[in-house]
Amino acid sequence: MIQLFQIALLLAHTSSFTHHVRFGRQRQTSYLQSSPHTITSTPSPHDPNSNIHTLTFAPLPLQSLGSPPITFKSNLIGRQASSSVLTSQASTVLLTTVCHAPPRDSNIDFLPLSVEHQERFSSIGSTSGGYNKRDGRPSDSNILTCRLIDRPLRPIVRPGWTQDSQILSWVMSYDAKEEIETDSGCSSIDVLAILGAAVATRLSGIPTIGSTAAVEVACLESGQIIVNPSKKEMAKSLLRLVVAGSEKGILMVEGQAIDPKVEKVDKVEKVEKDVNSTASAPPQTTTVITEATMVKCIGAAFTAIKVLCAGIDDFQKVAGAAKRDDLLNSRDPLVALKVKELYSEEVNKCFSMREGKEAQSVEIYRIYDHAWETIGGDGAGSIENAQKNDVKLSVKELMSKTMYNMAKDDNLRVDGRGFGEVRPISIVQDLLPKVHGHALFTRGETQALATATLGDAGMNQKLDNLEGKSTKRFYLQYSFPPSSVGETGRVGTPGRREIGHGALAEKSLKPSLPKEEDFPYSIRLESLITESHGSSSMASVCGGSLAMMDAGVPVKSVVGGVAMGMLFDPDPSSPDTMDDDAIVLTDIMGVEDALGAMDFKVAGDEHGITAFQLDIKCEGLSVKLLEKALEDARVGRLHIIERMKEAIPGPRAELPESVPKLRSFFIKPESIGRVIGPGGKVIRAIIEDYDLTNMDVGEDGTVQISGFNATKMAEVEKYCGELVAEKGGRSGGGGGGDRPVYDGPDPVEGTIYKACTITGVHNFGVFAEILPGLEGLCHVSELHSERVNNVEGWVMARGMEVIDVMYLGKNEKGRHSLSRKKTLGGGGGGATTTAKPAFVRNPNRVAVAQDKELVSPMSADEVQIIEEAIQEAVE
Repeated sequence: MIQLFQIALLLAHTSSFTHHVRFGRQRQTSYLQSSPHTITSTPSPHDPNSNIHTLTFAPLPLQSLGSPPITFKSNLIGRQASSSVLTSQASTVLLTTVCHAPPRDSNIDFLPLSVEHQERFSSIGSTSGGYNKRDGRPSDSNILTCRLIDRPLRPIVRPGWTQDSQILSWVMSYDAKEEIETDSGCSSIDVLAILGAAVATRLSGIPTIGSTAAVEVACLESGQIIVNPSKKEMAKSLLRLVVAGSEKGILMVEGQAIDPKVEKVDKVEKVEKDVNSTASAPPQTTTVITEATMVKCIGAAFTAIKVLCAGIDDFQKVAGAAKRDDLLNSRDPLVALKVKELYSEEVNKCFSMREGKEAQSVEIYRIYDHAWETIGGDGAGSIENAQKNDVKLSVKELMSKTMYNMAKDDNLRVDGRGFGEVRPISIVQDLLPKVHGHALFTRGETQALATATLGDAGMNQKLDNLEGKSTKRFYLQYSFPPSSVGETGRVGTPGRREIGHGALAEKSLKPSLPKEEDFPYSIRLESLITESHGSSSMASVCGGSLAMMDAGVPVKSVVGGVAMGMLFDPDPSSPDTMDDDAIVLTDIMGVEDALGAMDFKVAGDEHGITAFQLDIKCEGLSVKLLEKALEDARVGRLHIIERMKEAIPGPRAELPESVPKLRSFFIKPESIGRVIGPGGKVIRAIIEDYDLTNMDVGEDGTVQISGFNATKMAEVEKYCGELVAEKGGRSGGGGGGDRPVYDGPDPVEGTIYKACTITGVHNFGVFAEILPGLEGLCHVSELHSERVNNVEGWVMARGMEVIDVMYLGKNEKGRHSLSRKKTLGGGGGGATTTAKPAFVRNPNRVAVAQDKELVSPMSADEVQIIEEAIQEAVE
């Protein structure tokens, strides 16, 4: 029934008459009521002579019918921008603006487009933990969203647009909890950000060849495909796929395989085992996507994209600004003819060279420079008023056409290879004796030096975004120094390209990792690009897989990657010949990437795909041609993996001696405070006394210790057992003697308990003793009315040993839950006025604590500065 309804929505996508309906006290104009989208106009609250226009989409084909509609409003906010759109779905709201200005250089021959995306902490009712409480520089996830917005928009901007253009995107409201708990929740922020930018660009004065749109796709184990799934639906998916395109074809694909079966291990029943040997690791299978499944998912996405594009086109007719075609750079047809006449033979000779990248690059730049000097000069062959950007574009078009004709007529590429041939591969090891694992992977003139470092949970990468705080045990950091292409330049903070390439390589390798309960080490991969001539990200995938095996990580399979390209010379008289005339290339070089029409990176193992990324420079790629590219990529990937296995057949049986040993055990969650101690005193003493490298206590009671002395590590487990027992060991406060067991009445919900001893400080909150022998947890979110980034630094900066808290009852884990935030003035929940008097265990100590707070020699700003310094030192 659902599928029949969705088909009916598609068939109903026809124009209907305009009619008027009453909406409150305002007149609302509604368009296209019988289509999958509606467009309405209402008088503006700012100006009665103008209207606010709203585009609303019903559920798309293959989207859950209960999903909230997506709406786009224009002319409400940011009216001085070229266009401004408010994108909404349920409680999630994004604001997108598009502006353009005269170019900073009249000779540029590319689109100077910049994209900025920011997830504001105020959108979740929170505040940044920084000193000035402002949202800081973009996080890696924000930068990756910027790239997702940018990539499908560039191909739809008309050639000749060189105005300085900027897209700004902000997340203004977001309810992560609602999306997780709802069966038919909101689309991902990434998709909404792309859609908001696509609509804003279409409504702006920037000339475009049409509309673009994006969707996310999930595929369940049953084979069911869901478009724009909720987070609950995505949690059951085998892949996460973001597809963008126009009505003519696919423009961008980004995705990865995910394992929906991963479940948290019951820590109580966890069995101890030796993780320092990989030989006993159970055999596992990498989660992959078959080429056939991927084609089906992209096809389903394309169907939904065409529905979205049709609605955006209609919206542009109602709310769009006049296109500034007058600002397009004009082309002189005589320039292209002169370039072809003077340089066809030289370009042919250049692409017939077999002397490597450097010699060919020198010749290419020479042709560019000579063409401008000749055609833009005063001598023979010059053209009056010729523009430099016109000459450069004409030379580039000649080179692209020559490369295509050479491939079509002679079945050869510019380096003499066949279309499906991979460049020579070499793998070198034993270069770095002290690292845990490494490999030097070279393919042609692209080279990556990959290193793997193993550590305990303290080495996990910390993340802080709208979804909350989390950690990653596996991460890949990619570096592309200017020396890799024989140049000089800036070195330091990674750029957006480096972050994007590193994220793709990380997603490619993640499905091959062993489960954390089988191999609890943190894994840090670094890929240093030492030579580059095409697809350094895929070289990072190959090198990273080899480095992990060299370090003894029991990966599920060997993962390799390859970059695919496409040569195509569009014929204006036959615009629909791409499927027949386009030439797909395997393992493209830099020059084929620059002059070609596609960059399609595919990574995976022998059984399927783990991650993929597609970018198109033309108007769109058909599903049929994409299917061919996937098959060619599979053949190339299998060849690369075969060479990798020749160098390292599988993971080493033993971990290197320089890797610290790990040991994990479990304590009751209510006893965590006793192991940590006030301000971390106890845990620091354990690390020092037993020569540990690190000790990490999880919120669920999992204790992970690392060190090089197995005997002392065993003693730590025994000592912690005594520490948390009813008698013996140190108390939570660090003192000796027996610890009393609480056997009194249960605490009363809503009661404030003052001057409670802090028994433990951890990154997820503070443990406090509210009654003799009874501890509770004040979660980090309940410590202060403002965001606390580093709990230990926050406590240390204030010199806190006692704390006032309100008892909130037991949480879902059965743990006593506390809140300091609700005891603060204005904290809400009756924090300062309770139904019962506050329970005071030691009135004298309370008075002392209150006096200390009143006569503190430091101002609030000084305390904040110290907190920030401690936070930076800890991080």
